[in-house]
Amino acid sequence: MKEENIRIQSISDERMKPTRCCLCMDVRLATVLIGLFCMAVNAAGFIASTTVILKNKEKLGEWKYFSNVKQTSTSHAVDQLIGLSVTSICFVIIIALVYGAIKRKSNYILPFFCLQVFDATVTLMVAATMISYAPQVKYFIENHPEVYEC
Repeated sequence: MKEENIRIQSISDERMKPTRCCLCMDVRLATVLIGLFCMAVNAAGFIASTTVILKNKEKLGEWKYFSNVKQTSTSHAVDQLIGLSVTSICFVIIIALVYGAIKRKSNYILPFFCLQVFDATVTLMVAATMISYAPQVKYFIENHPEVYEC
C-alpha cells in the first residue's frame, strides 16, 4: 500500500492579522465599544421615557397646540408602552451584538445589522417627507406666529 502525503494547508499570515478599522482598533473591539455606547444611549432613553410616563400620568390627554385632536389618555399610554417595548427589543438586540462580538458568533451580530438598515430606511423616508412638506411648514409658521413666540 502506498502512503499518500497529506498536506494541511496553513492559513497565510495575512489572514491571521487582526483586521483594523477606525482609530486603528481591532474590529471586534470597535464593535464591542459601539455596542456599549448604543446600550448606554438606549438605557438612558428608556429611563427618560419611563420617568416622563410616571411623572405625567395626569397630563397624558392634555395637548397645548393640538386641542382639536381627540386622544384619550389610554391611547396615549398605549403608544408610550409600544415605544418602551420597541426600546426594550432594541436593547436586547444590542446585548446580542456585544455577546456575538465577544464570543465571535456572527449569528448574534446580524439582527443589529438589520436594525441599522431599518433605521437608515426610516430616516431616509422621514427626510423625504420633510422635504416634500416644506411648503406646508413654511405656511404654518407664517400663519401661526403665536406657536413660535419665546
